Amino acid sequence: METTIKYGAHDVGCFVSGHSGCHGPKEVIDLAVDAGFIISPPEDYEAVERYDSGDDLEFGITNDLLDEAERWLNDNVVEEGFSFGWSDGEFFLAPNHDAEIGWCQSEGAECDEGCA
Repeated sequence: METTIKYGAHDVGCFVSGHSGCHGPKEVIDLAVDAGFIISPPEDYEAVERYDSGDDLEFGITNDLLDEAERWLNDNVVEEGFSFGWSDGEFFLAPNHDAEIGWCQSEGAECDEGCA
């Protein structure tokens, strides 16, 4: 499946609310899958569904897949200058430097450094 840029300045905001709790990881993974992210092996998604249903034993697989999905979203379907990321338990799309929500996507950069 070919991916295209889907998210940018017009989409900035919260995609997964902190109120989602343990369901938030599945919501982010589903967002990536809907955009073209392929889960391999497919059994990993079954583990995500079990975690979403309350099976804490599936946290490791779910957390690893969540990290992969976030990286994939940022690498494949986000306009340059914007990134998905977590802040205070919520999943946002924001400019790479957004002091308002207090996170900076550049590795090792402090938000007041003005990351690019």
